[in-house]
Amino acid sequence: MHLITLTGLVFCLVAALPHYGAKNALQVSEEMKDRQVGRQLLLEAMDKLSRYQGYYAEVNGRFTRDLSRLSMPAQLGSGTWEELRRDYEISVLEVHPNRFLLLATGVNNSDRVTIDESFRLNANFVLPPPSRAYLVEEADRLLRLKQEGIEPKEGVFTRFWSLTPEEGAGLVAVGQRPPVMGERRTLEARREVASLFSAVGNQVKDTMGFDPSVSGPAENSEGAKTSAGYKENLESKDVTEWLQAAQLAQLSHRRELGRYAKRWEDLDRVSSYRFGDRMRVARNVRVHPIELSGQGKRSAYRLTLEGTTGDLMGEQFVIDDTGTMRQVRYTESLIQQLQSNTNLLENFQINPIVDDPAQKYRP
Repeated sequence: MHLITLTGLVFCLVAALPHYGAKNALQVSEEMKDRQVGRQLLLEAMDKLSRYQGYYAEVNGRFTRDLSRLSMPAQLGSGTWEELRRDYEISVLEVHPNRFLLLATGVNNSDRVTIDESFRLNANFVLPPPSRAYLVEEADRLLRLKQEGIEPKEGVFTRFWSLTPEEGAGLVAVGQRPPVMGERRTLEARREVASLFSAVGNQVKDTMGFDPSVSGPAENSEGAKTSAGYKENLESKDVTEWLQAAQLAQLSHRRELGRYAKRWEDLDRVSSYRFGDRMRVARNVRVHPIELSGQGKRSAYRLTLEGTTGDLMGEQFVIDDTGTMRQVRYTESLIQQLQSNTNLLENFQINPIVDDPAQKYRP
């Protein structure tokens, strides 16, 4: 009896082994797939971090050890920074006037990746191919820059696209390597519109609190916290910080999208500073529309914030594409506007006062 029971148990185990082995193989396959997706996201992040370090140095004359100063957008080509932080930690190993070195280490694995200012990347694992989503984003960036007469710089993922002019189609990006081999990309108007709708959708989600990477609320000048996490009553230093962040965002916008932003909300596509949210929260400043001039390489911008109440009343803070920041009294600005507005001054005439004794005692 015991022999029969033992024999049955053995047969059950033998029958279950293939299923057990197949399940483990499936689990291993899923884990490997997740690991590859995570590594792809990491390489995209390292590529973009290196680019943004270059933008920061172009504005400030040096690289930064504090990566939060780069104001990286929350969305990457195939994921978000929040997803990346679950698996990797990124830090700055070295910062020098002309070079830097970034290090990424796995949280729950032994992965290690470094990248420098020349996009030289080293890893202790076989590099996976980049995601198609990121390569498509990269093709659009290269096309926009080339179209504006700006020579594009490729980063980690080089030689995936070849830019060639074609009659009737304009500039075309043709895929040279998998996973975009043979694909063709052009800057179509409808695709630009779709990108704008996507950006607006992401901004709405961020505003409603769907993005877990949003920092906690900040205190305003009275010590109370605002619901959106930003100051309602700005001080002079806050306005200066705002304009400096906008200067970096405008450069990033031009390097990533080929042109300066036309609206403050457009800067949120390339920056995590959330200009749109800050504009809605601020109570004591008026944010002027972005002023643009010129085209292509000669394009320029001017950004102005004007104090409306309190200590900032009558003050204007201005920064332009040269990085020159000025703080002027509104009265001085008004005088300049009056002097330049000939139409207004033509109808404004001051007659001299004549000392006529005959008019002195006239009722």
